[in-house]
Amino acid sequence: MRRRYKCGGETKAYKEGGKVSADKKYANGTTYKDSEGKTHKRVAHPGTKRGDNYCARSSGQKKTEKVIARRKAWGCRGRKSSK
Repeated sequence: MRRRYKCGGETKAYKEGGKVSADKKYANGTTYKDSEGKTHKRVAHPGTKRGDNYCARSSGQKKTEKVIARRKAWGCRGRKSSK
């Protein structure tokens, strides 16, 4: 059975025997389910106060592929967000 993920409202399948890059898996517009089963859409707001807050929080996190991909989507440069 092939696993599927949503990207920009479009359902895509993972490559056979391979992984999807973190940039695609955690990109803006992709969806995920929280612990209660509710579906959410990933949306970044670079260059805003909210973006600055996210960048400041995530700057101290362990640099996993997911964190790196999301910081890139938010436009993080150090502790600030830019468009």
